[in-house]
Amino acid sequence: MKVPISLVTSYEEYSNKYEGDYKTYFQLHIFSVPAIYSTYYDPRYVSVEQVKAVAENMLAVIRKNSVRKNRITMFRKENKYLISEDSEFIDEIEMLKFDGRQVKYDYVDGSDDFFAFLGQTKVDIFIRKALITIGAEELFSVIETHVDKLCKSQDRLVSRYSELRVLDKTDPHIKVEIYRIEKKYVPIKIQEFLCHSHESFILLPEYQFVNNLDKRTVYILKDMATDKTIDGTLDEAIESIKYEKWRRMNPNIFDPNDLIRMELDNDDPDYLDYKDLVKNDEELEEGDDEYFPH
Repeated sequence: MKVPISLVTSYEEYSNKYEGDYKTYFQLHIFSVPAIYSTYYDPRYVSVEQVKAVAENMLAVIRKNSVRKNRITMFRKENKYLISEDSEFIDEIEMLKFDGRQVKYDYVDGSDDFFAFLGQTKVDIFIRKALITIGAEELFSVIETHVDKLCKSQDRLVSRYSELRVLDKTDPHIKVEIYRIEKKYVPIKIQEFLCHSHESFILLPEYQFVNNLDKRTVYILKDMATDKTIDGTLDEAIESIKYEKWRRMNPNIFDPNDLIRMELDNDDPDYLDYKDLVKNDEELEEGDDEYFPH
C-alpha cells in the first residue's frame, strides 16, 4: 500500500470550497468540532477492502481508548468514512475533541458545549462547510438526520436566550457581584449587574466570561429582594486561594525523578533542593505563614 496522505483541518479553516487534490481518493476522516483528522488513499494503489479494514480497525482502537467507548460511531458513503464522537454525531452538551497522538476522543478544555462553541454560527452551515473543506461533502447526507436534530435544539436554545434577555431587562431578581481579591486578601468589587434568574446567568452567552475569570477574581449571586447569597461567598473564595497556595508549597505527591535528584550530593549538577521543589512563584501575603487548611 502506498503511503497515504494525512492532514489535520482546524475549524478556523472550514470554508465553502474544497482546495485539495484528493476529492476522488478513498477517505477516512475522524471528525471533531475543533479539528478533523483526515487520511486520503490513492485508489490506484489501495483497494476498497483494504481501506474498509483500516477504517474498521481505527474505529475499534478509538473506541477502546476513548471516554465514550461504543457511542463513537462510523458513517460511510462512496468509500468515504467518517468517525464521530457520538451515535448522534455530536453530543450538544458535552462535545469531545480528538487527540491524534493518543488516538482517542477526550473532553474539550474550557468550553465543552457545542452551541457555546458555535456562537452565532448555524449548526448545518458549520458541519457542511467542514465536510466541503475536507472533500467529503457527500457524507452530509448520511448524517443529515442528526444535523437536523442539532439544528432544532439550537433553535430552541436561541429562542430561550431571547426570552431570558427580555426577562433580564424587565424582571430582574438576581444581583451578580464580581470581586477582585487583592493583596492581603482584600476583596474589591469591580463589577455588578442584574439578571432575571440563576438560569439566565448560567445559560446566556454574555455571562460566560465568568467561567474564564482568573483565580483571584470571583463572582457572588444574591437575591435582590432579600440580599441573601445564592451562590458563592467571599470567605470561600479567599479560603480557596489560600488553600491552593498552601497545597503548592506542601505537595503530598512527588515526581519520582525529583525524589531521586533530592538524594544526590548537593554538589551534583542534577541535585534538587527541597526548597526549590516546593518554591512558590506567588508572593507571600499576610497570614500565609500561619495558614493551615480547615
